[in-house]
Amino acid sequence: MERTPTVGITVKTWPRRGRRRWPHYAVPTAYAEAVERAGGVPFLLPNAPQMASAFIARVDGLLLSGGGDVHPKRYTDAPRHPAVYGVDPCRDALELKLVHLALERQMPVLAICRGIQVLNVALGGHTHSGHREYCGPCLGPLDP
Repeated sequence: MERTPTVGITVKTWPRRGRRRWPHYAVPTAYAEAVERAGGVPFLLPNAPQMASAFIARVDGLLLSGGGDVHPKRYTDAPRHPAVYGVDPCRDALELKLVHLALERQMPVLAICRGIQVLNVALGGHTHSGHREYCGPCLGPLDP
């Protein structure tokens, strides 16, 4: 009997703020729903860099989800551009480790939005930290 493939999906951390008593993880449901429609089993991967090896050992594919920017210190010594937003050093650390581990195992990786930044930086690339000024407005979420 063939095993259903599992896909690890990275998440963002919403900090404790206002009425929100505790930080929590979040990802649009469309990611998990798309994995399910494609015949996979989605697993959300919390931002715990020390667990990267354990996460990769349990999934067949990796989906780097969208979100805020990779911290510019990961790819440049230039000052942080004012357009940079949503930086999460813990998420950066996890996702960069996950990419390296996944590629070592020749595991499929799907990178969406922020995930493309992560993949680029993990492979030694860099980006302009004010890229939104050059690319125009975001198109917004796609229909699943």
